[in-house]
Amino acid sequence: MMVSLVVMFAGVAVVVLMATPHTFGIAVSPGFGPAQLVGTVAGAVLIIAGLTSRFATSRLMLKQIAGSRVGLVALGVLGAMVLIEVGLLALATVAPSRDPTGGDGLRQPVEDSRLVLRLPPNVEGHDALGFRNETVPDDVDIVVIGDSQTWGINARRDEAWPQVLEQLTGRATYNMGLGYYGTAQYWVLAQEAVTLSPEIVVIGLYFGNDIWGAYETVYSNETYEQFRDARLVAELSIDTIGPAVRELSRERVEYVDSISVGAFSGMNEWLVDYSGLVGLLSRQGWWFGVGDTARATAAIKWTQAFPDRGDVYESDGYSTVFTSAYRLMALDTSEPRIAEGLRVTNDLLSAAKADLEAAGVHMLVVLIPTKESVFASLMRLSGSLPAGTLSDLIDAEAMVRAQVVQRLEADGTPYVDALPALSAAAQKGEYIYRRIEDGHPTPAGYTVIAKVVANALVGLGW
Repeated sequence: MMVSLVVMFAGVAVVVLMATPHTFGIAVSPGFGPAQLVGTVAGAVLIIAGLTSRFATSRLMLKQIAGSRVGLVALGVLGAMVLIEVGLLALATVAPSRDPTGGDGLRQPVEDSRLVLRLPPNVEGHDALGFRNETVPDDVDIVVIGDSQTWGINARRDEAWPQVLEQLTGRATYNMGLGYYGTAQYWVLAQEAVTLSPEIVVIGLYFGNDIWGAYETVYSNETYEQFRDARLVAELSIDTIGPAVRELSRERVEYVDSISVGAFSGMNEWLVDYSGLVGLLSRQGWWFGVGDTARATAAIKWTQAFPDRGDVYESDGYSTVFTSAYRLMALDTSEPRIAEGLRVTNDLLSAAKADLEAAGVHMLVVLIPTKESVFASLMRLSGSLPAGTLSDLIDAEAMVRAQVVQRLEADGTPYVDALPALSAAAQKGEYIYRRIEDGHPTPAGYTVIAKVVANALVGLGW
């Protein structure tokens, strides 16, 4: 009796260990590898063995199931699924193709004296320089620089807009986008890009946080001291925007998670992350949502509970949630830090252009709008754009855009704005953003941006 209990508990322990390796510090990245699968099967065998040796009824039931046609079919299907799972995970081990869409690889940065943070070589889904490419080429035609909107959150590596740009143009393109970066880092990366001998460098300027990021980085890192206004150093030395933005984000996440994250939702997300078969079905769009429906419902409740912080776009059965107050804080130029961030952004883009021109490289800036601005024109047409935070955000972003454009034109810097094309796609009902409060495009949205850039390059004759 004692032996059977020990065997059962040992089986349970093995299954738990294999299912949650991160908890025990024996895995560094998501993914249910073949060894874990074999261990889980072994644990299940131990559990069954313990049960059958402990209870006579369990032995009898197991014999009856195994001897029936239904049992044989069930065991056959189960065996086939296990073989498929093992095969997919073994393939991923031999020829790694796992390419996280949510940025799992971004969680392992190291300090960098100039860029503040960067990824170490060959982090999951990244190349030897720590960027989201399969390899580092000797030279390329186009280098794309940007933040998480350029890295491609919500998309596989081949679905990020720099990679789609390569597919559209047939020109070798290298993605130097990373989620930690803003305009200050773009200036440094433009210098690094020259080592790849590109003809063109495309900088993706995202209005959602690049303006604030420029201020924060320049006034906290000596690398960028030349871009500071000496008269404002004492006044702006402490960043009050970042802590406030993070607090807003924390409150929202805690509220939404408290409603949306249940046992089933969590299990569903676990399966997508850890199962080779379910992950494959999810990437093909054949697996039901990874918690988006539940999270979108919870996020809408958040906007109802805090109408000054969030808003919702709804039309013809499609909806998406806005983080209006969060975005406004990073674009409101009545705050001296954001006003300074705008000035610094313009200066950094000018400096990047000068460096690239000196190396004989063209520079194109693509203006990437917030999700809120993409849907604002549709909401204005329908008369559903509410007064208040969202309206203030749209006005603030429009003013910042106008000042950036004015400086780009004064410097003779070619640029293209992705806002009209994204708004047109939204008006057609294309699924370019997820229903939840996430501000990153879907693969369809990234394709729109890539097409905008490809057309701009053709128009410039580059």
